[in-house]
Amino acid sequence: MTPDEARDLARLGGRAATGVAGLVEHTHHGVTERVYRAVGVLTGGASRPVHVLHDLAARHTFFWVRHGLGAAGWLAAALSPYAVRDGESALAGVRAQSALGIVNGVTGHRLAEDGSSLAFRMSLRVDGRDVAPTPDGLAAAYGTGDAAKTGPARVVVFLHGLVETEHSWRFRSRQRWGQAGTSYASLLEQETDWRPVQVRYNSGEPIAANAEALGTLLGDLVRGFPGGVGELVVVGHSMGGLVALHALGHGDPAWTRVVRAVVTIGSPREGAPLERFAVLAEEVAEASGYGRWFGGLVGMRSDGIRDLRHPVAHPPLPPWVQEYAVLATLTPDSWHPAVPRVGDGLVPVPADPSEHTVLVAGMHHLDLLNHPAVYAQLRAWLDPESA
Repeated sequence: MTPDEARDLARLGGRAATGVAGLVEHTHHGVTERVYRAVGVLTGGASRPVHVLHDLAARHTFFWVRHGLGAAGWLAAALSPYAVRDGESALAGVRAQSALGIVNGVTGHRLAEDGSSLAFRMSLRVDGRDVAPTPDGLAAAYGTGDAAKTGPARVVVFLHGLVETEHSWRFRSRQRWGQAGTSYASLLEQETDWRPVQVRYNSGEPIAANAEALGTLLGDLVRGFPGGVGELVVVGHSMGGLVALHALGHGDPAWTRVVRAVVTIGSPREGAPLERFAVLAEEVAEASGYGRWFGGLVGMRSDGIRDLRHPVAHPPLPPWVQEYAVLATLTPDSWHPAVPRVGDGLVPVPADPSEHTVLVAGMHHLDLLNHPAVYAQLRAWLDPESA
């Protein structure tokens, strides 16, 4: 483990413990206030001294608990770098990275504000490592000896969704394809001349901030890609599709001129019902007193998640960019046509989908990450002459 990882893991643990103590205090206060209010009515105010003493004792107790946990977290963060050997990252494995993807999705904006080493940054990824978006870095990662001779490349960029990483595109690959590690990117690389590029980002940060960072990254990619870029297609799952649409809408024509299409897969363009439910649950829990712990827990969600409350508007795409979409329904084709409006469990199907929207049946939200039916449609859009 590296010293930075040890420090930031300790800091994250201290913050989580302090946050839990705060939720307990908040709930305790909400419950006791209602109890003493009811008792006060029955006793004609005779319970007021007990109420005051109880409240004073509880506030002092929680004060020292919170500050004790905070001090313990600070001390652990300060000392832990000295307690580990400065070696390879302990968080480099796929499972650890997937767990960090969830942490970033839930509280990524706070990690970024703290400058934590656990916070993902917008980056190109190859074989579990970042790729420097410089001509030399891109040549080392994507270059071939004949890159300059074959002419400008056709590049397809894959952008994961909320609480995901670039590894998420391999979801159930052995079940879908009979081989672990198979994804849309690997299939396109094997079967076509499209050059797949994977992008990772902090899905807990605001969508607009990620879109700006993506625009900068894709600009560097187009300018420095070995042999040049002739065509660019951006494929985004869930939140990734929204980030892509924002980036293209605000993008610099210097790089967007090579973009041919953007494909959103299971993207909540009309907002996510689950986030709207979270807002309602937070308000109801806060008002109830008894459920304040739940409201506080729900309230910890990231800025990126909160952005999904409303339909996500973006500037018009450049006229030369075609927009495609894939949406899923949990119900099979044999069901009544009105039933598939339930969507994929997280993202509903709009009442009036656009002309270039394809609806696939019998799939949930994560199925869209890696499924033969979706891959076939993606191939048809990328190479319509071969469909």
